[in-house]
Amino acid sequence: MAFNKTIESPNFEKIAKEAGSFTSDAINLLWIALNDTRKSERQDFRQAVDLLAPKVLSIAPAASVDNLDLEGGSIVSFTGSTAVNFTGMRAPDTGKSRVVFVQVSGSATITAKHQVTSDAANRLVNNTGLDVSLTTDKGALYVYLASRWRHIA
Repeated sequence: MAFNKTIESPNFEKIAKEAGSFTSDAINLLWIALNDTRKSERQDFRQAVDLLAPKVLSIAPAASVDNLDLEGGSIVSFTGSTAVNFTGMRAPDTGKSRVVFVQVSGSATITAKHQVTSDAANRLVNNTGLDVSLTTDKGALYVYLASRWRHIA
């Protein structure tokens, strides 16, 4: 039997011949249920890996960044040399929350603006109530709660 594949099929003809069709049908039903369960487990595992694997979105904007589309990323890396304002990220689907790490790996200062410019649901709410300046090798953690991106660290 191969690893992470379907459960190997029993010899249903032999079972039917030796134990009868009722037993063969029962074992067939169990085999189908086990394969279905195994398939679900594999799908759940792949989804968990996709959700937990950090995806990096690297950007080097030349102008203010409003309503940034994360494109499935959980890390936003500003790589440019031009200082810009960062005002928000697209909100996750309704009823969902999300955590995003924003960091600067370029030479520019990125200013995370408090509650401006981006659409209301996409705005950053900094824990100080003020703008936050991020310089090279600095970062900030945001979580999406109560219809805003909340700065938590």
